[in-house]
Amino acid sequence: MTWVTGKVWELAEGGEEADLLVLIEEQIEPRYAELHPDVTLGLMRLEGRRYLATQTWPDRATWEQTTTGEGYDRWFAHYQPVLALWNATATFVFEWAGEEIR
Repeated sequence: MTWVTGKVWELAEGGEEADLLVLIEEQIEPRYAELHPDVTLGLMRLEGRRYLATQTWPDRATWEQTTTGEGYDRWFAHYQPVLALWNATATFVFEWAGEEIR
């Protein structure tokens, strides 16, 4: 069963959808490909200026193993500048995670 995490974001004042798409395509996807080859990223436009960013993993165990430990800590330190760009474009609202059962 796949494991999906999601975060809802709201565009910051002056932020544009195109900014999110460029960040994902040029910065975020390549970094996540380094983290794990089987994670898939998604972005869904919600109502207003809100967006749902998703990560789909093969299963919860893969997600847990990949996102813990020294290797992940090194990856995350390298990812911080990209995250700062994202945070300048969108404001975090809430997050969730769950197992897809159907």
